[in-house]
Amino acid sequence: MRWARLLRSTVQAAVTDDLMDWSAALSYYFLFALFPTILMVAALLGTLHLQGLTDNLVVALTRHLPWQTATFVSEELHKLLEHNVPGLVSLGLILLLYSASQAFTGLMAALNAAYEVPETRPYWRRMMIAFGLTFSAGLFIALALALLVFGERILDIIAGPIHMGYILAVLVPIIRWAATLALMVLAVRLVYRFAPNTRRDPSGAYAAVLFALTVWILASAGFAFYINHFSQYAAVYGSLGTVIALMLWFYIFALSLLLGAELHNEWLKQLGIKCEVSPPPPVKPEDEEKTAA
Repeated sequence: MRWARLLRSTVQAAVTDDLMDWSAALSYYFLFALFPTILMVAALLGTLHLQGLTDNLVVALTRHLPWQTATFVSEELHKLLEHNVPGLVSLGLILLLYSASQAFTGLMAALNAAYEVPETRPYWRRMMIAFGLTFSAGLFIALALALLVFGERILDIIAGPIHMGYILAVLVPIIRWAATLALMVLAVRLVYRFAPNTRRDPSGAYAAVLFALTVWILASAGFAFYINHFSQYAAVYGSLGTVIALMLWFYIFALSLLLGAELHNEWLKQLGIKCEVSPPPPVKPEDEEKTAA
């Protein structure tokens, strides 16, 4: 009964805090960060002479994304690999850092709305946090994607010398998905910890992270099934159908993250804990006089 009340209050608060509008804004930022990411991946594959791994990456994308989205990303990746331009790594890194930091800045504002706290941090501090999250959370997400794409090959290399072929065939899916989930949990936990402008009790933080990831996985699976079997985006919107489907997938991802934060905030409210701004805003002299009086 407590969980039912918590979920109901979370949905009501999400509507009040305009989380759907925030998710729509974040989907634009995520789409804006996608192209520098593709550029960076293509540059690294070309520089390290690992173009052969592109097929594995495309297969993984096809498995875990709607086919229209996976086709779009793989086509852009192949186009960039065909034109190995010197200096592409530096350009891709600069564009990726800028676009990702903008995405995290937008996510910080959206999480402030979910936790119902104002933004009091100076601009330079927000940008430092955004860059820090870009490196740290981005690293965990990159490792999680690498496990999805190359996890089986990595485990084969590790277990080959000790002749664990049969055991490995059983354990590979379990180990790969468990490690991927653990890395995604750490990435989302970092975002919830440092992005919003609040001091929070850790109670319920990991429950909120698991809730957000569960909503995202289930909603993404349902969306991919709909796109792959029933949707006529390409027929209705033409070449824009792929971009629209991609933005909808980013919208689902953003809304899942914000719903997890909203659930955490409602959890703390039920425990009688009010989120405090971090750092607390400076107390004005007239406020001190009122308090003393």
